[in-house]
Amino acid sequence: GDRQLTARLPSEELGPGVWVARARILDRAGNETVTTRRGNGSAVKVRTPLKAESELRARLVGPRGGGTSLRIGYRQRARVVGRLTARGHGGLGGQALRVTELPRPGSRQQPLVHAVRTAADGRFAAGLRRGAGRRVSVEYPGTERFSRASAGPFELRVGGGITFKASPHRLRTGRRARFRGRVAAALARRPARGSLVAIQYLERRTGRWRPVLVTRTGRKGRYRAGYRFRYITGRARIKLRAVLLPAAGFPYASAASRKVTIVVRG
Repeated sequence: GDRQLTARLPSEELGPGVWVARARILDRAGNETVTTRRGNGSAVKVRTPLKAESELRARLVGPRGGGTSLRIGYRQRARVVGRLTARGHGGLGGQALRVTELPRPGSRQQPLVHAVRTAADGRFAAGLRRGAGRRVSVEYPGTERFSRASAGPFELRVGGGITFKASPHRLRTGRRARFRGRVAAALARRPARGSLVAIQYLERRTGRWRPVLVTRTGRKGRYRAGYRFRYITGRARIKLRAVLLPAAGFPYASAASRKVTIVVRG
């Protein structure tokens, strides 16, 4: 009787064009037949791609803007937004996408994969969890009609949390000011030797921050340091801040504390 042959064509692995398929048939007796024709005598020709080509565009969005690389503040949240389209079809609505968050080294968070579905015009938005820095990617697995597509990975950098206090707020030239504060490390492993913290002052003439000293945090992220102000005559208002310096293996980016003003009299 009549027999049918069903085969899968790896169209996504082939370049665009017209392809001719050939069947090689063997029976148990060892007889062999090769054909490029269907049962009706027509040639087996296939035009690729069989699926419409999908395009996935995405970017990260935070409280102060967006892009393919984004920086946000400590404990702030971000989103990934974009649109799925296909050539000749416009926006693809109702399609399932996968959003993957891959934490940076030093984070205690586990990789997270969550699902999002496109709106009628192909647009989508997904909120990202709070935490340390990570890489974010979006993937569309495709369907029988549309090819798979992906976007990313995108770099999400999160500034560290750092506090800063100075005392006393008024002192004489030659007396010592004491500095203290803490570097937060929620959901992260602290560097074995602690984090480096730079104490800086604002140079009024240039408007630039200049170094006063560099110190290091302890096991719990706390730091203490002191500095003796010399050679100041008259009355000087000095603006100070603490800056977390970046470190390998720590998933938080550099960040600055709020400013503190002290008055030094000569």
